Amino acid sequence: PYNPAPDVTLLCADGAVEISAHRLILTLCIPKLLESLKNGSPLPVLSVDTKSYILIDLLHVCYKGSDNLPFDASRLAAFWMTSKRYDAHSLCKAARRHWDSVATLRPLEAYFSAIHNELGEQIVHDAAKRTLASIMTSVYAPSMEHCTAQAYDRLLDYHSECARAVSEELQCVSMYVADMATPPYRKPFE
Repeated sequence: PYNPAPDVTLLCADGAVEISAHRLILTLCIPKLLESLKNGSPLPVLSVDTKSYILIDLLHVCYKGSDNLPFDASRLAAFWMTSKRYDAHSLCKAARRHWDSVATLRPLEAYFSAIHNELGEQIVHDAAKRTLASIMTSVYAPSMEHCTAQAYDRLLDYHSECARAVSEELQCVSMYVADMATPPYRKPFE
């Protein structure tokens, strides 16, 4: 198959890597990335305000498809936010679809990653709900390091409120069951 040579070089914000890419792929997947490219040289260089690992993830999905999205909640959240920043709608949609499976597998990591990357209140709330439904093997997630103690306190308050609500419901149900099991009062025969 025909494999043309790259025609643009991307310099990452952290200076860790220079990535060769194809303008056609970038135009199709991340058009906003090329807006600042005005250089007419044979191999123009574009400085990108994105960390190298995020840009590599973005390009990996652009070249190989959405089956190659990161499974790590914090990387996926960074991927999603960067996609939003570059108005890469197809990448945003792919990240959103993939988020649910990642958040189900690692809800605590997803909760803190969603807060840190400002994915929105609904995404944070959905991740918090998933922490209730899962057996958490650890009460630590690396993404906690990037959030305030208030974020963790908020999750603990949510768990406490849910536990209180469930306890009240169980109490009502047990009283109803006890009432149903008690035979009606009868007067003795005289």
